Amino acid sequence: MHQADSKMHLKRCYELIMLLACMFVSAGCKQIQGLPDRHAKREITQSELVGNWVTTQNSLNSLIQEGYSRYTKKQDHYLALFDDGTCKFCTYSSIPPSPTIQEEEKYYISLTDATWKITETSTIVGHSSEMVPAVEIEKVERKQSPEGLNINKITVRFFIAEENRRIVLWNYIGDPDYTQYMDFVKELNE
Repeated sequence: MHQADSKMHLKRCYELIMLLACMFVSAGCKQIQGLPDRHAKREITQSELVGNWVTTQNSLNSLIQEGYSRYTKKQDHYLALFDDGTCKFCTYSSIPPSPTIQEEEKYYISLTDATWKITETSTIVGHSSEMVPAVEIEKVERKQSPEGLNINKITVRFFIAEENRRIVLWNYIGDPDYTQYMDFVKELNE
């Protein structure tokens, strides 16, 4: 009888440990079912993307909520995509969680002579990796120095979504599990 009680006690301890382990794992990942699939389901053409893009107030609020304090006004973030494949833009190249002032300065870029194209990039959808449509902006600077040619390349990608029949160019703010987005929408007067 004593051995049966001991086995029952061990079984309950094991079940409790497993329950706590599951709770711990779940608490660390906000998206139990994986990241939502926000990506465009149809082919988006270059002509649909040409124009001026502005960020949304909701995106600016999410930046502030994530701890950003320097570039939090609408005029701080824009994209201008031209039909010849050139562009200019001002925004963050990367949006890490809880940034320092130095990180905000480091990742905020303003380019007036970059190029853009529609491409595909790998990202997580649900719990698996998939190729999804994206806008890739690139700036290559070549500078000659006494040591030789220095090449500095900046590449920024924005995912493409279509929501309520409107195209959205977007990226994650901070940890993707928290599903906060830096959205750009085409100006309505175009």
